[in-house]
Amino acid sequence: LFPGIEAEDAPELGDHLIKASGKMKFLDRLLNRCKKENSQTLIFSGFTTMLNILEDYCRFREYEYCRLDGNTDLDDRQRQIDEYTSPGSSKFIFLISTRAGGLGLNLMTANTVVLYDSDWNP
Repeated sequence: LFPGIEAEDAPELGDHLIKASGKMKFLDRLLNRCKKENSQTLIFSGFTTMLNILEDYCRFREYEYCRLDGNTDLDDRQRQIDEYTSPGSSKFIFLISTRAGGLGLNLMTANTVVLYDSDWNP
């Protein structure tokens, strides 16, 4: 999220994605457990820049995922929902921006929900 924080020679994908944040360390442990239990997980973030980092994390851990944010067109949105909710789906994680995700979403196959960060103050 902050330019210049990572070492210049850091690879695009690597442990530094996890080690840079206590929240990411916790998420990594949680998702490892969910994966072992064959759980499907929704991860909400209020920031698309954070979704980019979470997407890099999913690629690093080789987790199959879908992503929905304000730039997702309606056809792609429905295709991803169908892929995620289909019986025997290999999709483990659905990354969702809080602003784009709430309208008309039926992801009843998920049994774990993570509010990674929100764009509102409770």
